Amino acid sequence: MEIDYDSNINYYKKSDGKYLFNKKDNIDYNNYDYIITSPCSHYLEYIHYKENDNIFITKEFLSNKNRKYKLIMIDWSDGFFEFNEYLKYYDYYFKSSFQSHILPNINNNIYPLVFNGTNRIINATENNTKWDSRKINLLYSHRVSHEVRGYMLELYKIYENFVTFYNDKFEEPNKTDNYYIDWCQTGRRHNPKFYEILKKSKIVDCTGGFVRNINNKIVLCQIDSFKLWEAFFAGCCVIMMDLDLFNIKLPIQPQNMVHYIGITLNKETDKKILENIKNGEIDIEKIAKNGYEFVKKHYSPEGLTKYILEIINFKVNKTLFKL
Repeated sequence: MEIDYDSNINYYKKSDGKYLFNKKDNIDYNNYDYIITSPCSHYLEYIHYKENDNIFITKEFLSNKNRKYKLIMIDWSDGFFEFNEYLKYYDYYFKSSFQSHILPNINNNIYPLVFNGTNRIINATENNTKWDSRKINLLYSHRVSHEVRGYMLELYKIYENFVTFYNDKFEEPNKTDNYYIDWCQTGRRHNPKFYEILKKSKIVDCTGGFVRNINNKIVLCQIDSFKLWEAFFAGCCVIMMDLDLFNIKLPIQPQNMVHYIGITLNKETDKKILENIKNGEIDIEKIAKNGYEFVKKHYSPEGLTKYILEIINFKVNKTLFKL
């Protein structure tokens, strides 16, 4: 998009040994219009950090009243809202798993965010497999146990002949494999074998999260995942949480039973949904195609970038800085 940006660290190493973000020395932060950062640069007392794990932003920097730049947080962290102690310092705070019935009451500078499609995900999941050639009806493939995933697993056991189970258990590739660096930089999730299984799947379970009671409101936390966007971009029919039912807002809201199939956490209702899928009463091919076209339009790297730039009123002649 031809936007100038700098960084205070070398970040995201590519296969050619170069970095997507390159460190710039002798930085004057007031030369920038916007400074973008993430929770990785913030300290939490209860976390045991290793030496040099993070480069922490000081509160002196955050609370600088003479700053000329706007501060932007991109928060993909787990849990409900671990970094709310830092909220007051930010002009714009983007949060994944955005709970629309509670976060706006905390602060009006919080905006919906998603893990999103990346160029890596889009390239790895590019899929020319015809729908009728996909031999896996429904794929359940989770490496990390969640409360909601455990609930779904018990439901799927009723339909074991219809569901395929796969878990690569974060299997480490050889250091000489050409995707080793991607595996390291994606929390051990980039796996070409998994992507080939994904491409042969019609439906993929992308549920996740934990139910919590916060301020006397039922909140579903941590529903987003890399798998969600991998499945969408592989052209699969996605099963995920019913976003509207659980008050989860995305930057651009997909529609249940149009772009995805929504789970309710009501056992009888969800069993009926699975029965309808199995009996062909839900057009999963149409939902898969709708979902793919929807994310291709709104959740490509360029699509999410435009969404953020529009909210922060970014002008092309301004300069970004990643901290």
